[in-house]
Amino acid sequence: FSKRGYECPKLKSFGCSYITYNQLNFLVSKFPNLADIELSHCGVFDLSPLGTLKDLRKLSLRSLKFGQIQDLISEIGNQLISLELRHIQSMDVRFIGEHCSSLRYFHLFSYGVLQPPMDDFNREILPGFKSVVSLQFDCDWRRDWIDYILSQCLSVKKVDVTAHRSDTYLLLKHVLIR
Repeated sequence: FSKRGYECPKLKSFGCSYITYNQLNFLVSKFPNLADIELSHCGVFDLSPLGTLKDLRKLSLRSLKFGQIQDLISEIGNQLISLELRHIQSMDVRFIGEHCSSLRYFHLFSYGVLQPPMDDFNREILPGFKSVVSLQFDCDWRRDWIDYILSQCLSVKKVDVTAHRSDTYLLLKHVLIR
């Protein structure tokens, strides 16, 4: 990116909606030092180009299917410090906890069903949640899901809760006691 003697500074952070696969490939090839990516409503089903970003530490994804991001999380999850997932269909929280061992900031907003069902979870602490210090989540889940997330994040210092329930007061009291 050198034109008429002008140098483009190294891009460290990038965000957009509706990125195409070609645009994603171009972005990754021209800016391999990206540390912060925010993508929304991707028509891209293969996010594997992001797996080549060795400096990527903060990933924010919105309005995707978990299947679109599962391979990516498997590949780069251990280098992520911050992960924000909003409106991800069929989100597998256990998979995240198993593949993101360096998370410090975990923001999880899902109005759909979280996978796998609670019956499939044992209560062992997953490596990805041990280091979380900031937890942000939506309180519209069942109480056992809230208990599960809170019991996994043992080092949490900050909790940010969004609630749209009729029993919000009782739920927030429960969260605070937990």
